Amino acid sequence: MSELNPAAAGTLVLRSLATELLSEGTGRRLIAVDGVDGSGKSTFATDLAAVIHEVPVIVIHADGFLNLRAVRHGRGRDSRVARCHG
Repeated sequence: MSELNPAAAGTLVLRSLATELLSEGTGRRLIAVDGVDGSGKSTFATDLAAVIHEVPVIVIHADGFLNLRAVRHGRGRDSRVARCHG
């Protein structure tokens, strides 16, 4: 049995996830990716979008809507006010 290289294995995992997400009924879907700063959310979202060919995909990043880390962390970990501009 031949082994997959890491990139091919990652693509298979993403494709499997995409298939599962797309099998959940019809219509539009909102898929949100959450995690700490620098954890790879944007990379994961971009890579997942790249393997979905059945429907149009729009990736929206919240980075531009968030306050700087110093502001968010300075107001407390659970502060909703600290998270977003506005």
